[in-house]
Amino acid sequence: MPLLQADPDVIQLLEEPSKAALGIDQIKVTPLQAAIAAATISSDGKKPAPVITLAVNTPTQGWVIFPRSSSTAIINANNAQATADFLSIDGKPFWQTTGLSFTENLPVTWFIAGTTGNWKGTPLSVVVLLEEDDPETARSIGS
Repeated sequence: MPLLQADPDVIQLLEEPSKAALGIDQIKVTPLQAAIAAATISSDGKKPAPVITLAVNTPTQGWVIFPRSSSTAIINANNAQATADFLSIDGKPFWQTTGLSFTENLPVTWFIAGTTGNWKGTPLSVVVLLEEDDPETARSIGS
């Protein structure tokens, strides 16, 4: 049975982007879109292709490693770094932010985080979405 899929590259046009940036206009973002945005900030402005798995262990071939997808530069590296620095915690190799939005009848808490340029490993990002008003729990899960 085929599953419905949202296209992470579809951009919703806004009538008033300045209101959306302040959180006072409707904008819909999926957790996958938020994760891609976070990964882009953590990867110096290069948007990676979403990856669910890196390899699979098959009975006949053993471990099969999937090819890596390439990334696309969509944000100036300096702007991505400035965003990560603005959201970072002093002395820590990561940035984070927590937000609250509302659907028609539910509050939704977002925790979004990623690594900074000081991180020595592969850039990472994480998104936690809770269908309730609970920033503390979202930060606890994501940290």
